[in-house]
Amino acid sequence: MDFLFWNNWLLLAGLTPALWAVSCLIDVCCIGERVFQYPSDGPIISGLFCVLPLALLCVEPGSWEAVTFSLAWPALLAGMCYFLHLYFVFRALFTINDATCSEIFNTLTVFVVPVMAFGMLGERLAPISYVAIVLAVLGILVLIRYHFSRLHRQATAWLTLAVLSISLTMVLQAWVFERIAYWNGIVLFAMGTFMTALFICSLQRTRLQRIVGLCRRFWKIFLLAELLQLAAVLASQRATDIGPSVSFVAVVECSLPLFVMLFSSGLLLISERWKAMSQESHDTLLLQTTSIPVKLTSVAFILCAIVMVQAKAS
Repeated sequence: MDFLFWNNWLLLAGLTPALWAVSCLIDVCCIGERVFQYPSDGPIISGLFCVLPLALLCVEPGSWEAVTFSLAWPALLAGMCYFLHLYFVFRALFTINDATCSEIFNTLTVFVVPVMAFGMLGERLAPISYVAIVLAVLGILVLIRYHFSRLHRQATAWLTLAVLSISLTMVLQAWVFERIAYWNGIVLFAMGTFMTALFICSLQRTRLQRIVGLCRRFWKIFLLAELLQLAAVLASQRATDIGPSVSFVAVVECSLPLFVMLFSSGLLLISERWKAMSQESHDTLLLQTTSIPVKLTSVAFILCAIVMVQAKAS
């Protein structure tokens, strides 16, 4: 792949939250419309769609090489952790259904990833890089301080587990990309997520029937959401592969709540003009646009951190 941005880690890391934001809004609207009846429905469908990356072998067939199990299992484990991340996020959304709030909480990865990377990879950053991470953490704390008191304790617990899961996913894949080719790591990661979803789906016959029924009825919406999510995963992991540090990638991806807020506002404006949205979806999108001044203040801190990271990388 020789796209202009394929070798630019910053553009890829910036594209990731934009793609994830659209997919995330589709998910919360599905919850608002009660397309998903149970928290496991969304993660299972996302996991089953992870079979799509197998087609990537046709994109660069010469890039696939034999991989020993000692190198393969961390990528498979990363895929399993990613499935758990999706499940924990959906559990939280079934409590509060505020994607902006949940993604604000997920930005804690900017703190957790460097700690995990230091312990698991021995990654040490320059002092100025830690200053950038501290700035990003300050921005996150501005948001969390505002939202934390409004969160249910149960949702807080689920979101904490989601942060730990996605942070472990990122660090594991950083380790994998240091040792095997990018496409190998992507396919093994996707297989880990797919096998986890398939296993959980097969535990109950009624669950399997429900998932099949949902896919038949809403396949166009699910396909769009999963293709966007797949593109986001590819961009994120490519940025992790070629970026100066997995910690830097985590900092850039912290802009996700801003994209959720901006896209929600845009969809609400379109809805007001064309009246092409149900009341449930309208209320769900409106929930994503609360506390705009607080969110913008937080994003300002995060953008300062991104500028410092890019200045150091260049």
